Amino acid sequence: MRLAIWKLETDWVDTLQARLGEQGVVVSRAQVRTWIKSGRVRWRGKSLRLQQPLVLGWAELDVPLAPSCGQPHWCWEGEGLLAAYKPAGLLTHPSADRQRTDLVSWARQSHPELVLLHRLDRETSGLILLAKTAELARHMGDDWAEGKVKKTYWAWVSGNPPQAGCVELPLEEVRGRVRPGAGGKPARTLFRKLKATRERACLELRPETGRKHQLRVHLAS
Repeated sequence: MRLAIWKLETDWVDTLQARLGEQGVVVSRAQVRTWIKSGRVRWRGKSLRLQQPLVLGWAELDVPLAPSCGQPHWCWEGEGLLAAYKPAGLLTHPSADRQRTDLVSWARQSHPELVLLHRLDRETSGLILLAKTAELARHMGDDWAEGKVKKTYWAWVSGNPPQAGCVELPLEEVRGRVRPGAGGKPARTLFRKLKATRERACLELRPETGRKHQLRVHLAS
């Protein structure tokens, strides 16, 4: 993606985040910083460095981007449960920054008793389940822990992966970063290719474990 840097903020991370937001692409500061440090943002033909002076011009981003997907809304209601759609760019639950909206606060405006059962990353869109009682939430938590709840994700990835397969790599967290590690916790992800172009593929992902950042790290491997 070629991004016009027509206005400068306090640093490169804030500048790129703000200019992407103008294009309807909502990403976190941490994600932008990771892109820069991994060399996926280029400036005048060279990898952008966090410390280099701020100037106007054009940045080249070698990353798959998706616009924010609208507003949250209710999708389904069952006995004791509600399902809400969380768009990309919206936090799942409140953060220290009270200026940011989140799905849980939105949901409790109409249903104050709801209990969140799981979460999705800010950049991920999808369905969120909420329980109407704390007792049901405890039962659902047990089901999650015992592997009775099955989850399916769709993701666009760079490259040309196999038609189907399994990624089985243990994951460990070191200084806040999740990475493959022989001493980490077991993690297993099944995948199936749904469609592909010359440069990207859309995968159906079925995580059989629920480790932090499991899908991102497994896909990057």
